[in-house]
Amino acid sequence: RQSPIHHWLARRHPQWVELAGMPIAARFHSTEVERQTLATLAMCDLSALPKPGVKGASAERFLAEQPIDTPDEVYESQLLADNSLIVRVGSDEFFLEAGVNSETVSQVAAALESSSLDCIRVERQEATFLLIGSRVFDVMAQTCGINLREAPSGKALYTRVAGVSCCVFPGDLEGHPTLRIWVDNSYALYLWESLVEIIEELDGTIVGAASLYPDSLE
Repeated sequence: RQSPIHHWLARRHPQWVELAGMPIAARFHSTEVERQTLATLAMCDLSALPKPGVKGASAERFLAEQPIDTPDEVYESQLLADNSLIVRVGSDEFFLEAGVNSETVSQVAAALESSSLDCIRVERQEATFLLIGSRVFDVMAQTCGINLREAPSGKALYTRVAGVSCCVFPGDLEGHPTLRIWVDNSYALYLWESLVEIIEELDGTIVGAASLYPDSLE
C-alpha cells in the first residue's frame, strides 16, 4: 500500500514510519518546528489510515454488537474512544476511519469475516488529507462553494473542492479547527497540489503526521 501522493511527498525527503502497512510521512522538519505551524495553517497526508465501510440491513446491529455507538442521522459522526471515527453515510451504511494506533477498526474488519448478519464490508480507498489551523477556511473560500465557517462540526459534507467531488469533515484537534478531506485516489494528487499552492500562498506549510500525533508516532 502507498498513498496516492507518495511520490510527491518523497521528493521532499520526509522521515517515514509505517502505519497499517503503509509508509506515512512522519515529519519533514523537527516535530517541534512543525507543531508551531498547526495554529495557523498546515496540511498533512493521512491516507494510511484504514477506512473500511459496513453496509447492509443488519449493519447497525452488527456495529452495536462490537460495541460501537452509531450516529442517528445520515452524515453525522461519532468519535470513538480510541479516536477512530464513524460516519453514517446512508440508512444502512457506515464509514469508519481508524485513529492512529487504534484497534477498533481492525477488530470490526475481523468480526465482519465471521459474522452471519446481513452486512458486508465495503472497501474504501479514499485518500485522507487533514488541514488544520485558523486559516483553513481561507483555503476553502478559494476552492469550495460552501461557507465552511458556518458548517456544523462533526458532520460530513459532500461537495466539490477545486472542482473535485469529495467529502469534507469539519472538526478540531488540540483546540485548532480542522478540515478532513476524503477524496477518490484518482483525483488525490491533483487536489493535493491545488491545495498546496493555495496553502503556500497563505504562508502555510506541509507537515508530517508526527506533528499531529506526537505521542503515537514519535
